[in-house]
Amino acid sequence: MRFARAIALGAVTAVTGGLLAAVPAAAQATGAPAASAAATVSVTLTGKAVRADGRAVDEVGVFVVPAARWVDEDAAPVSTALVADNGRYSVTASVAAGSSLYVRVDDWTSSDGYMDRLFVGKGGKAAFTYVGLAPIAAKAGTIELGTATAPKLSTVRVTTSAPVHCAKLLRKNGTLAAMECDYTVDKKVFTFTGMYPGEYTVGAMWSSWTDARATVDVSAKKGVTTAAMLTLESPTTMTGVVQDTQGKALEGIAVWANGPDSPRTVTDATGRYAFKGLTAGSYVVDYSGASGMSSAYRDYVTRTSTVSVTSGRVTTAGSTLTKGAQVTGSVTPLAKETYGTIVALAADGHVLASDSYWSSDGKKRDFALHGLPTGTHTVVVQDAASGRYAKSTVVVSGTSARTVGALKPAAAPVTVRGTVEGTTAGFVSLRYGTSPLYRGAIDGGDVKPDGSYAITHVVPGIYALRSHRTTSTAGYEGNLLSVTVGDGVAVRRIPQPTRKVQTLQTLVRTSVTFDGRALPGVVPLPRRTPADLWGNWTNEKGVGQAPWTGRAWDAVVLEDVFFAYHSPYYFVVKSPTSVTKPGDLANVTVARVAGGPTV
Repeated sequence: MRFARAIALGAVTAVTGGLLAAVPAAAQATGAPAASAAATVSVTLTGKAVRADGRAVDEVGVFVVPAARWVDEDAAPVSTALVADNGRYSVTASVAAGSSLYVRVDDWTSSDGYMDRLFVGKGGKAAFTYVGLAPIAAKAGTIELGTATAPKLSTVRVTTSAPVHCAKLLRKNGTLAAMECDYTVDKKVFTFTGMYPGEYTVGAMWSSWTDARATVDVSAKKGVTTAAMLTLESPTTMTGVVQDTQGKALEGIAVWANGPDSPRTVTDATGRYAFKGLTAGSYVVDYSGASGMSSAYRDYVTRTSTVSVTSGRVTTAGSTLTKGAQVTGSVTPLAKETYGTIVALAADGHVLASDSYWSSDGKKRDFALHGLPTGTHTVVVQDAASGRYAKSTVVVSGTSARTVGALKPAAAPVTVRGTVEGTTAGFVSLRYGTSPLYRGAIDGGDVKPDGSYAITHVVPGIYALRSHRTTSTAGYEGNLLSVTVGDGVAVRRIPQPTRKVQTLQTLVRTSVTFDGRALPGVVPLPRRTPADLWGNWTNEKGVGQAPWTGRAWDAVVLEDVFFAYHSPYYFVVKSPTSVTKPGDLANVTVARVAGGPTV
């Protein structure tokens, strides 16, 4: 239930309007000297800890929080004790006089929907996290804390107006509290159990790579099921059915698209696929049996089409696949232990089918290339270690079967070299053919300080060449350039990469405090965080690393492993309220905790 509960809070908040708000310093326990300067005392904490159904919980522990920092809720208590069948407990610990103490209540059978962790503070008051409690001041003797009751948790049932891949519950600052997905079929009803009561925002995902825009707020109550209805926008969708020439649906066919987005999927039992939540624009789409999930369809020829999708509309784009030819042969290895690749190339150089071989004894290895379209193709066998190769031309028609016999990769490869204009760093990539779809990068070469590059182990043929470079904040690439490589050294001067394809981040030092105390287990992020943006959690001193991409933030949130995964609690940032430069992230202060009630 707790998932990755890593960092917890200390006693500086109280209940205000159902949420946790900061307690003035004067209301906190005072006169607690530093542990290193205080005498050690033996304190016994007694009380009763039960669930709402009357059953005793399992264990209690003495939880100590230093004055200078907050502490991980999963940190080991200094002392533990089992709880009696009637719920009574007595736990003793030797601690510094005046230390801030809490009783941590643990129940190991939380799968039945009851709270699995609770904290008890001064006066026996209990809360889901110790941040909402005044601490117990350690003193010699026995302190009776009364009865703490672990409540039943919340259930949230989300219904969406259209089938989706995932539903999720977000904290009110936008960070993730829980997510439920169905990886077999999109659906409309998702049930979240074991949720802490509090305030959430419901969201959904059309696929594993795109969010729906619509959200709705929900207030989860203790011990009951709360229903939430999420009405979704009309997603930009590409869908269709893949079938054979007899109209039979083909299941497990890989469908790949390349355009403003790059989704991938396979067809279902009815032959249908769907890409929802696309960015409008033009896509080049591959329908491939060889790359799919079913070997039964590997003999089908891959088809490619161009599809334009319009914002908010459904575009139908199916395909009819026909069976192709098969080419077989064998490889005579160059060494006893070696491996390599086999590809069938079309006239424009792109890959039609591929296979590989591995030898541990130097004996011949058979191969088969499936799903080849009618035409004249080139079969290339290449040894991975030496780059040496063998070629054979084969003519196929319909569903014919052809063999190229035994091929030994003995021909020496060539080198592609040249310069990149205006660039003294980066790399150059080389791949088969000139298709915009990724059909097999074969190699690359770094750009040297003088702007030159060299790519070795190249088989003569038609390729696409592209330059790339990376700065501290972004990645750039050039246009795909077609290059025909002959039997000698190919020299090609190419323009510098200027098209920005990726925003990169740098990590800047940050220090996070809450009520003047170091706050571990958090990282500052922009309010709307890109999926690939990340930082490093703050340590026990509250020091970590925040991401910076050169783009201003209009609001700052703290992603955390402080609270339980299924909890609504989050930190409200006091400063900075916006970020325009890396230095703004040097010191982050927290105003309060919000999102949920105490017990």
